[in-house]
Formats: sequence, C-alpha cells, structure tokens
Amino acid sequence: KKENQEAFSNALSELIRCVELIQILNEKIVISALSTLTSIPPMTWHYFGGKNVLGNGLAVCINIMYRDNNKESNVKPILIGEIRAMLLSLVNLATEADFYNCFASDDLSASMVEFLYCWMVDQKLEARIYSTVSSVFQRQSDLGDKVEMYIVQKFSSRALHEHKKENQEFTNSSDCIEGEDEL
Repeated sequence: KKENQEAFSNALSELIRCVELIQILNEKIVISALSTLTSIPPMTWHYFGGKNVLGNGLAVCINIMYRDNNKESNVKPILIGEIRAMLLSLVNLATEADFYNCFASDDLSASMVEFLYCWMVDQKLEARIYSTVSSVFQRQSDLGDKVEMYIVQKFSSRALHEHKKENQEFTNSSDCIEGEDEL
C-alpha cells in the first residue's frame, strides 16, 4: 500500500515536471500530462499525492501563467487554456499545507502571488480559498519575505467579501424556497 502511494506520488511529480518543461517538450506530451493531471479525482490527489506534489503543481501553473501574462514565454494558447484548467482544479483542492508548499517555492515571487490573487478574483472563487491562502501567510512567519502585507490583506479582504456574498446568495435562495412552499 505504501509502495503504491509512493509510486503514484512519483508519477504525479513526473507529470507535473512535464508541464514545467512546457517550453522544451513536445506539445503532445505536455497536453497528455495536463489531461491526465486534470482528470485525477480529488481524493486521489490527497491520498496518493504525497508531500509537496499538489503545492508543486500550483507553483508550476502559477509560474507558467504569470510568465505568459507578462509575455515572457511563447506558450501556445491551447496549452495556456489547459494550464488554467489545471490551476483552477488545484486551487480548489489545495489545503493550507499545499499552499504553503507552493508559496515556499523558490520559483515564486511576490509579483506571482499578486498575479494569483488577481487571477483568483477573475475566476470568482469561493471565500474558503481566499481564507486558506490568507491563513497560510498569517500563520507561516517564514513566508513573510515572500509577499508584502498588502497582498495578504487583499486575500483576507476578498475572503470576507466572498463570504458575505455567499451568505447573501444562500439567504436569497432560502427565501425563494420558502416562497415556493406557500404557493
């Protein structure tokens, strides 16, 4: 059982490495790796992913998208679309430990973390994700050099904003359901 977990974790790591080498590898290899990674069920990531795998995947996706956004790479749009889908999947799966491992990566800069924030806002993600990211920076003092406090405050503020919005939407949908009972 332990050997299976380790083997699967190694396989995930190698698939993520294929994505990381997007500028070097054949496009078909990268697309296959991305397709495989995005089709992995959520529980499989957590059970077999091993330490750092999901966090490393986050860091790789953020790095590629940031560089593409700043015209620092020549990645084809179809691949960027697949990277975006993978990042969305990973962000939704990530725990505090996963985000910590992502942000602790030497390959991520403060501007990349700010890019992630803007991207997350564009994706209209749930409050819990912003809250998780904010918690990582607030609890992990060794990440203090990684980002400016205003970026951490953006994540915290957005978490509150999205939480209020989600509660309002829930209240509005509850009103609709109650109104249906009266008809």
